[in-house]
Amino acid sequence: MIPNITNNLDCIAHLHAAGHPGRNEPYNGETSYKFVPDAVAAAGYKGACGLEYMPKLDPIESLKTAMDLYGDK
Repeated sequence: MIPNITNNLDCIAHLHAAGHPGRNEPYNGETSYKFVPDAVAAAGYKGACGLEYMPKLDPIESLKTAMDLYGDK
């Protein structure tokens, strides 16, 4: 995933994330986003990043957890 993003930054205006499968919390799925925010930032990405998911947990707590994990990237 990281090379696909960083090799195409000139074509990317917006990144979004969701857990797979099910488009639920991005931190509860098959895809590990642990290194993605840092790698994308290090490659020079300055565009928008968003979370596009349907929380299974309480929505506010789910978003707080996501922000704790990825919010300062």
